[in-house]
Amino acid sequence: MFAEDAVFHVPGANAISGTFRGHEGVLDLWRRQIRLSEGSFRPQLVSVEPGTDHVAITVDITAERDGVTYSWRRIVEYRIEGNEIVEASVAEGDQEAADAFFAAGD
Repeated sequence: MFAEDAVFHVPGANAISGTFRGHEGVLDLWRRQIRLSEGSFRPQLVSVEPGTDHVAITVDITAERDGVTYSWRRIVEYRIEGNEIVEASVAEGDQEAADAFFAAGD
């Protein structure tokens, strides 16, 4: 699915912000989301918009932390070469909510 040298960009000022590289980097991003949400991170697919060399997905996210439920919309654009994702970029619909939720570090 992801190319060996894939790059995944996540905006913001929080514990999952940054650029993640390669298979291990992408897995690290997903592990962080799960760990920081204590397993409550739930993306709900809203739409898929395919293009010639990319696909954009929109998801509504809900997650709970310390008894508080957070929700926001996220768009992820995946750039594809051949049959592999070579780059992904996240755009948070509510960056403040994402930053607040993922504020705690590792």
